[in-house]
Amino acid sequence: MKHNWLKWLVWTIISGATITISFYWPQIKDVPFYVLGFIWVLVSVCAVIIARRGSHWRLLWLYISVVLITFSGYEVYLSIKGSDSRRELIKSGKYLKKDKVLGYSPISNNQLTEKKYYKDQMLFNATYSFNEYGLRTSPSFKKDSLIGDCLFFGCSYTFGEGVADEATYPYQVGKLTNGRYRIFNFAYDGYGPHQMLAALEYGNVKEIVPNDEKAKYGFFLTFPDHVLRAVGWRKWDKRGPRYLLNSDGGVSLNGTLNDNNLIRWIQLSKTLPWLFLNYHNVGSEEIKLYAEIIAAAAARFQEIYPNGKFYVLFIDRQTELSKQLLSALQEKALTIFLMNEILSDPAPYAEHFRVHKLDSHPNALANKLTATFIAEKILLKHTEFSRISENSGD
Repeated sequence: MKHNWLKWLVWTIISGATITISFYWPQIKDVPFYVLGFIWVLVSVCAVIIARRGSHWRLLWLYISVVLITFSGYEVYLSIKGSDSRRELIKSGKYLKKDKVLGYSPISNNQLTEKKYYKDQMLFNATYSFNEYGLRTSPSFKKDSLIGDCLFFGCSYTFGEGVADEATYPYQVGKLTNGRYRIFNFAYDGYGPHQMLAALEYGNVKEIVPNDEKAKYGFFLTFPDHVLRAVGWRKWDKRGPRYLLNSDGGVSLNGTLNDNNLIRWIQLSKTLPWLFLNYHNVGSEEIKLYAEIIAAAAARFQEIYPNGKFYVLFIDRQTELSKQLLSALQEKALTIFLMNEILSDPAPYAEHFRVHKLDSHPNALANKLTATFIAEKILLKHTEFSRISENSGD
């Protein structure tokens, strides 16, 4: 026992080294998170061996060892099990590129076919086309009788994951208004409100759609998951723009979501994100940030297009979080339409509005109803037209 202090000294050095390794673990590529878990298992087991028999310290480290072994074992199980959902992409070369403003964006003048499966069951098979700006393909427009431009922002719901180019709701808006509006679909898979604000503040939106005398309409479809994206809790968006609340209100850009080392560290695990980066962890600060980002985007839209109008389409998931997010948006005096009312669906999207019953992305029917609402209740309301052409949906 007289050399026990030396054992604890060695253990302390090893523990310090393990803490250092843990801190830099997000920078270590292609090494599963459970490896770090088992390193800590070894450290805790060593503490059990060194501690005096019958002591409280030994019992404490024994409990810690059991917890770490259970956690690491479950991480191994999840890694081996994988996901029942998988994607198959048919592409020619790369289809995404790093984007210094948005984090990532589609490559221009490209086409991609996506097949999504759940186990052996195909959920959808869709082809996506991108124009010279890297935006989802839009319908042609009538240059001589053009009324204005429609700019759509959002995630895969607006981009149109799982449906053909002509079945997205931005495309349908162009068809339903007989080409009297140019359509710009700035949405993409996994985007959130922070990408919309960054695109308006620092991106090429105003270059693609310069301000002129014609009408400008902005639309943003959003739902509760966007608050998780805005605060950087979704692991696919590591390089996205990071907005923080200002002390005097509003938000400002502060690097990228990758700059938060604690979040990056948690995201390496297959278990911890559910515990610490999920809906039940959303508090007043996250809700405020979400609302402030959208309000700032609406204000920026008005700055670029002084005569423009900006609308929010909100999907109410009928949860307490949905209620809080909607209330926060309403406090910002934004013009908001509920998708629940547009689709006459209390909890969008019901099975008949989905690309597949196992995939919640809106199908062609849901997109057609959304586009019809926008065309009839917003766009045509401000023009000399009183109804949609019967042939415009062809």
